[in-house]
Amino acid sequence: MLGQNKLRYCGVISLICGFVSLFIMSEISKFLLKHKFSQGDLIQHHPDVFYRFEPLYNLKRRYTKAKNISNDMIINDEEYTQRQVEVLKKWFTCNLTSYNAEVFMERGLKTRQYTLCVRSKKKTKIQRAKCLQQLIQACQQSKLRVIKTIRVSINSISEYFIETPNFKIIHLIRDPRAIGFSRRKLVLNSKRHYDRLCPLMTDDLKAGSKLRPQSRYRILRYETVAENPFTSMQDIYKFIGIKPTFESIGHLYLDTHSDTSVEKAFGTTRQNSTQTANQWRLGVTKDYVQEMNDNCADFYLLTDYYKADISHIKDITKPLRAKENGTFFRLSKI
Repeated sequence: MLGQNKLRYCGVISLICGFVSLFIMSEISKFLLKHKFSQGDLIQHHPDVFYRFEPLYNLKRRYTKAKNISNDMIINDEEYTQRQVEVLKKWFTCNLTSYNAEVFMERGLKTRQYTLCVRSKKKTKIQRAKCLQQLIQACQQSKLRVIKTIRVSINSISEYFIETPNFKIIHLIRDPRAIGFSRRKLVLNSKRHYDRLCPLMTDDLKAGSKLRPQSRYRILRYETVAENPFTSMQDIYKFIGIKPTFESIGHLYLDTHSDTSVEKAFGTTRQNSTQTANQWRLGVTKDYVQEMNDNCADFYLLTDYYKADISHIKDITKPLRAKENGTFFRLSKI
């Protein structure tokens, strides 16, 4: 007989009773994906967790190529939304029998084993099938299945959220001036990116506020995690229903207190997570700050970030957001 806790997490789309699906939707720039320390790392070092990083990457590339549109375009079509949800369902239900791609598999502790297995064996169908079976078993044996992605909107998964009682969302946001600054360094048409960044983030947050029940949806600031990683870990674990282990605490300490401090366009190996989170403030220009402030006024108002001038931003002792009560952020101006 299933215990009360297991019954609480039974899904309606053939998810195994007792297993929780967690979805981390990130508004953070895709060019920050190689951070040594990330919000996914707060979770994936727990032995009960199966973590998949960016499973929608290949879908987006294939779809934009087939439609002959730019890979950085926002796609709002029903067919694409349906395919996104299908991919998420496959990972949440461990239905990976037709899985072929290996992009970003190395970013997950358990998915990395699949990549190593494929690379170390002869690439025959039989050997690949054995590697895939090991991946499926690792997924099935995990009590919590976690996906982190930036390639989906709240509206795209709102129906899935409603129909799946064991599906939880952590919606990760960051100061858009930090996101835009990273994009400017790498994207040829970066102005187009950061011009539309805040309107898209605002729309997503408003859509998230309409999800029901709100008890399965949380908003988390990147800055909050960087400044208070251990408190954040405790609150995140409480939200998803697991307890920290010595292993997860130890990895978090190492990731946030590394001996190196290297800031690069594609990510950061950090000595101090708070210092790294504020590093962008020293590199922005007056014109850039003014342009972002003009584009992001609604987002600032919604999320309590300050519309600061260049002198305020350059002084990293001054805060850029209102003081928070707790790890998770609640919208107060909807």
